[in-house]
Amino acid sequence: MRATRLLPGIVLLVGALLAGCSSPTPGAPAPAAPVASTPADPPELALDGVDPCSLISAADRQAFGLTVPEPDESPIGFPICRWMRAEITFQLAMIFGANPPDFTNYSANHEVIRVDGYAALQMTQPGADPGESCILSIGVRPDQVVQVLVGDRFSSTYPSETAICEDAKRFAHAALAALQRG
Repeated sequence: MRATRLLPGIVLLVGALLAGCSSPTPGAPAPAAPVASTPADPPELALDGVDPCSLISAADRQAFGLTVPEPDESPIGFPICRWMRAEITFQLAMIFGANPPDFTNYSANHEVIRVDGYAALQMTQPGADPGESCILSIGVRPDQVVQVLVGDRFSSTYPSETAICEDAKRFAHAALAALQRG
């Protein structure tokens, strides 16, 4: 896969609402209505003015075995930062103003997940071999997405999509933790 195919192009913000109901204790009267509860959502994170290269510390770079960051810009002007580990690209992009329905047809191979409590879409590049790429588009605020891409140009390091996506999630965790610290 060429390095130019590694540019991100998807975003999906997903809202999820989980509800639980209480059940009566034997011998106790049943409540008049179910008691709903929702998990606490993580705080919204603003990406305005954030340099994606600043989100991965020197300690994180060392832990991942990454080169120095390479700042860039997407073809439509979103800030991007790339790091390399041999033939593997690690990339962060800050995406603004996208609407979730715009990206639902990007890949048939996608899954709605949560990353550090944030709704996210996990997918591979269209046409990628297993273990070649993982893209996480993480909704951190309405119309603002942190996008993580881990791409193995030769599909030689990761045995599966699961393995490469685990690295992408660890990388996303480092970036989200930096955003939360401010």
